[in-house]
Amino acid sequence: VSPPSRHQPVAILAQAILLQDLQQRPSRYWLSAMAPRTDLAFVLGDNWRRGLRRLGPEHLTRAALLIARQERLPDATTACDATAWPESRRQRLDAVLRQVSSSEGGAPDLATRDWASLLWSVARCRATLPDPIAQGVVAAVAANGALASGAALQPSDAARLLWAAATLRWRDQAFLQGAVIGAGAALPECSPQDLSNMVWASAVLRGDNIEDFAFEAAEAFARRYGGNATSSSTSSSTASQLPPPPPQAVANVLWALAKVKDAHEGSSASQGARASGARLAVLLAPAAVASLQTATPQGVANMLWAYARLEAREESFIEGACHRMAAALAEAEAQHIANATWAVAKLTATPSSPSSSSSSAEELATAATSGASPAVEALLIAVSSHLHERVRGGVGGGQWLRRWAGCSTRHVSMLCWGFARAMPRHQATRKVLRDALEQAEEMSDQGGLKAQEHANILWAWAEGLDAWAPSERPTKILKRLILMLCSPNLKLLEDSALAMVMSCGALAKLHRVVETASQQFIEKWFERTSRRCIQARVLPQLKSSEIVALLRAMTGTKVLHAVLLHAALRELRGDGCNSRLQPFEFVPVMDAAAFVRPETIPVALADLLGEAVSRLHEFEPRDLAAFLWALLRLSHSSAASRLDFDAVFVACTQALAQRGLRLPASGLGGRQCAAAQPETAGAFVAQSALSAREWVWVMNTIAPLRVSGEAGAEAPEWILERFVRPWEAWLRSFSDEAADEVAGLSSARAATSADSAAAARWRYEALLQREGIDSLGPRWTPTTLSRMGIDYIGTGEVPEVALQTLREQREQRSDGGRFGRFAWLRAHFSDDTCENGEPTGQEEVLDFAWDGEAPLENLDEGVAAMDIAEYDASSSVSSRSPLLAVPLAGRSREGHAEFRLLERLVARLVTAEKRGSLVGDVFIYTDRAPCLSCIGALAQLCRRWPGLTAKVSFEKGPTEALHAAGPVAQRLREDSPATSMSDSEHLEEAMRLALQAYRVDKESFTPISVVGSNPRVQLSWASVCATGVRPSGKSVPGKKREWHDKLMYFLSHRPKAFEVDVGPPAKVRLVSPAQAQDSFVGECRIGLLTELTSAVDSSIIRLLRNGKAFKGCPVGDGFVSIEEVGGDEKVSKLFRKCRLDAGDRLAYFLRHSEDFDVWAPPRRRPTVGGGDGGPSATTSIDAESNVVKEDVRTWVRIRLL
Repeated sequence: VSPPSRHQPVAILAQAILLQDLQQRPSRYWLSAMAPRTDLAFVLGDNWRRGLRRLGPEHLTRAALLIARQERLPDATTACDATAWPESRRQRLDAVLRQVSSSEGGAPDLATRDWASLLWSVARCRATLPDPIAQGVVAAVAANGALASGAALQPSDAARLLWAAATLRWRDQAFLQGAVIGAGAALPECSPQDLSNMVWASAVLRGDNIEDFAFEAAEAFARRYGGNATSSSTSSSTASQLPPPPPQAVANVLWALAKVKDAHEGSSASQGARASGARLAVLLAPAAVASLQTATPQGVANMLWAYARLEAREESFIEGACHRMAAALAEAEAQHIANATWAVAKLTATPSSPSSSSSSAEELATAATSGASPAVEALLIAVSSHLHERVRGGVGGGQWLRRWAGCSTRHVSMLCWGFARAMPRHQATRKVLRDALEQAEEMSDQGGLKAQEHANILWAWAEGLDAWAPSERPTKILKRLILMLCSPNLKLLEDSALAMVMSCGALAKLHRVVETASQQFIEKWFERTSRRCIQARVLPQLKSSEIVALLRAMTGTKVLHAVLLHAALRELRGDGCNSRLQPFEFVPVMDAAAFVRPETIPVALADLLGEAVSRLHEFEPRDLAAFLWALLRLSHSSAASRLDFDAVFVACTQALAQRGLRLPASGLGGRQCAAAQPETAGAFVAQSALSAREWVWVMNTIAPLRVSGEAGAEAPEWILERFVRPWEAWLRSFSDEAADEVAGLSSARAATSADSAAAARWRYEALLQREGIDSLGPRWTPTTLSRMGIDYIGTGEVPEVALQTLREQREQRSDGGRFGRFAWLRAHFSDDTCENGEPTGQEEVLDFAWDGEAPLENLDEGVAAMDIAEYDASSSVSSRSPLLAVPLAGRSREGHAEFRLLERLVARLVTAEKRGSLVGDVFIYTDRAPCLSCIGALAQLCRRWPGLTAKVSFEKGPTEALHAAGPVAQRLREDSPATSMSDSEHLEEAMRLALQAYRVDKESFTPISVVGSNPRVQLSWASVCATGVRPSGKSVPGKKREWHDKLMYFLSHRPKAFEVDVGPPAKVRLVSPAQAQDSFVGECRIGLLTELTSAVDSSIIRLLRNGKAFKGCPVGDGFVSIEEVGGDEKVSKLFRKCRLDAGDRLAYFLRHSEDFDVWAPPRRRPTVGGGDGGPSATTSIDAESNVVKEDVRTWVRIRLL
């Protein structure tokens, strides 16, 4: 029937009767033939208000639908302006709703479909829901989900009702109960769009019943369009025959599941909601993958976001979504790109860096397979390039701007966070961080940076810098970052306590790696933040874990006030019951208390300490070691007398004794620490390993233990067996290698080779930084001093003038808070010439110093304070000073008081030694145990002036003296391998003697096979030959075969002593250096080999500076791969000119030379049970097969001494 006309109602009715259409159409359709018009022109016409009064409830409903669907003003309508149409549209709908409310005596009789249409219209126009309409909807939707007349609720009506209620945030419980029951019955007949709308609405409305229905509707959607391993074959085939659902419907369902999970975050139901959501997301993966082909960038980003929030790592979907997003980047908006980047980063496992010496095969395999997948990496690389491109923009489109200009501060922070989490080591991340910084600088000038965005940007930079080598860190860009984000003029929007804690944690990580001026700028930011925490009462808004994180950050930057510590302790202690702290969280709290050193122990701190002691059985060994170290530093404060720390140390020692502990497995400098894993310890040793730094903490705190001068350690036998003896063996190895490296450093500085000096400095720094130790603690520092030839003077023999100076200085500086470490020096020296029996040039030096860091109040917060010389960790010593300070634990040691005193003393010694050799003594007293860098500097001083005797003492140190065995120079000369011949030189000498015995005359050649049969030559050749030093690859597919070094190659590598005739047979004869120089061939070979040695030296230094060193090598530091050295173009070209034949190798030359140390991984012996001995320092992982493999490369370093 055509649209009705009010002029022909009878004819139309008769026509309908004749066509017998009454049986097929409800009465409301054909009876409307006699009603007034309700088309769009009528509803939007000039006389629409007067016409509404003539319409009945059904036609008013149709009018409401027409208004709601007309989002834009029709072109033919001139009743209102297009810009005012949304408000005009809403007003017209309000008029329709008022007319419906007043029709039929205020109780219109409408079907549920009509009530659903009215509610949907109200939601679509964002109008206000009148009470009569709301009451009518509730009455129509009965509690059993059926109409008042008994007809069932249609699927589309149920979807409309729920969608409208969610849009209006209308949570009438009676309505929701009836709508959910009715919608549940209609689920099997719902379209994909209706199902997605129901799930979306249920997530928005929340509530126990409605959320259960959300999971029910989502499961119906997933089983129909997704996959279910437990479903029958019939249902599975039916699902496979259905067309893929619309991408928007899939995105709505996934988004709703994520929202339900987020609503329960932090509650007891969180785990269940997350598990249910993740299970349904996995079921929906096939449907999500199928819908990606037609999905928009917004739909792809929304689906990725939902999977990330649900923590559902579905690889097939992630790969497909990454490919689709990368292909649609040109159509994507900044919000879509930021959401997708955040999501793929959240779904990407954070790469781990397992220790090479203590990781298991499973950990190594996990490390190899973690990180960004190829699809994620390809997407992020495409995103970085897309944002980096320049496009026309700006005012009038006349400027070329990067696409970053379209990103808000929120987008910038999300992008930085995503790249730093997914690919911290990738070049694309560095490009993104640099571009993001430029964009953030422009935005900060305009204002509008939110606190959470501030935290995200800082976190991204902190994560990125952790993954970059020190030489790769962009120092200048870091200065700009710190200057911008720590500026006092930066005002953050939407400030929150949690965002502040996140910013503090990120800045504390940055504080460890930036140069001094930036560190001071960060410390000023922490000063302002600390005051704000106290004044604004921020701590009550934080959880206990967040308070602990705040204390850790402020302690790490050395900016923590006693007032803030007391407030934090009160919050952590709460109402006096047991705190909510985890065992590992007690450590930062005690660290903070040890840093502040309160005059009196707060009651809250004593209670927390008592609780920690009662829970020692819950501590991991690493946490227990750190807890002990914090207690030791706290026990040195003036308030320590209130507590019995000795009893606490004994209790902690007993708890540690029940754990399996062992030292790091690697040896030090070729001195294998055999006692590090004593057989007598049995199964106790084979459980868990502490780092060397943690062993320092343990060995300075376990009780009862007394280390007394020459008598050594005194303790019960079980402490000696389980702790002291393994530690003493390790400490001897470390101290002896440190002494050797000091000798090598001094010798290399005296030599003319710049490469040798650079290698010596690198090896010395690598040794001190290898285990992450900065100090050996008050108990064991005297032992190390003695091993390095320095006398330790007990605290009872310290001159009174030193103690008096320390007291006076502390009193003078007591008003300024913490003032660093103090050192006092006294030196007597003179030259070794005598006049009338008395030495000449006697001098005495008395000096003291504090740490050389500039006080914060003198720091200019402007750009000028940041424009200083960049700090280079690889060259942390002035060229005019013969002493080297090594950065330890991320901090420069040049400002330490001991090092400053030694540098000033060196200036006096350099002037005095012009008169002759110097003799005398140097005594240093400090207020705490000196760090390894300062101990090394003092050893360097003694090595430089062997006639000086060094003595050290420090506050809180042992009372007994511990004297060195002799002057450091003499001890080093006795222990140094420089006084003995190398293996190569022994072989050369053996060859000389053999040739002299076999030759007939000076000009004759001797067959090499004859000389090689000499027993002495054979013995020496066994220690020099490269054959057998690496694992054999014979009969193993994909591995190199065994090397075959020859004595002929060794002789050809020493043209100053031998001349080789390759034969056959190969022959050799002795030549003198003069004869070699006179020979054209000999002179050329000598020159080429000298040039090759220099090129190898330069290549090794370059590789060391680029971070290519072998970390964790069991025979020392400074090794690089021979393969990488041979890859150097200059080295390769020179060796091809020098080699004897095609079988000669660069590795042979390096092993035959006394200028280099060569090391290859030893053959691994099978263990009992068929294993291969477990992973070692040279273990690697095949990324495809996840099989643990051995790194069979050979390594080389420059030989010192």
